[in-house]
Amino acid sequence: MRRPRTWFVLAFVAYALVLRLMPWLLPRIGVEVPLDRMVYYPWNFSPMMALCLFAGAHFARRELACLCPLLIMLLSDALIGLISGSMQNAFYSNTPIVYGALVAGTCIGFLLRGKRTVWKIGGSALAAQILFYLVTNFGVWVGTGMYTRDLSGLVTCYTAALPFFRNSLFALAVFTPIAFSHWALLPELKPVPVTVADDS
Repeated sequence: MRRPRTWFVLAFVAYALVLRLMPWLLPRIGVEVPLDRMVYYPWNFSPMMALCLFAGAHFARRELACLCPLLIMLLSDALIGLISGSMQNAFYSNTPIVYGALVAGTCIGFLLRGKRTVWKIGGSALAAQILFYLVTNFGVWVGTGMYTRDLSGLVTCYTAALPFFRNSLFALAVFTPIAFSHWALLPELKPVPVTVADDS
């Protein structure tokens, strides 16, 4: 199995952190980031799910693969709380569900440890992102009180989240090919044939 390049992992993690913090840093310099206007800021355009798949597919230890995105989320959420002045902006009722959905995405990445094709990578990425959309928005519907507790409220919740889901799919289309490219992985090491001298 090809191993991930250290510089790529560090760059990917740093980029994911910066993008998560950006909506909270921009208001500090006078740039407002309205939640309901995607033209100003592409909410959910993030490499997090591609990073989960990458970790699941390439990290030698599965527990470390699951831990990587969780640590990124914990660190960025803590920084969001500090920047915004309120930890409630970072850690809220749906936070455990979000973290769990990212771990589920990492576990889908485990399916990419063997032989991979473009279709298998793309299908796994799409399945992981759809699962994240369904699980996290179900958590919003159940736990936040923003929507009525009936089928109409559930449909409204999922419908309201479609622009965010669209941006996440755009991000997936951009970052997944990068995560599984030759830039991300070291060349596969193949054993050198050993020749034995013939004494005869």
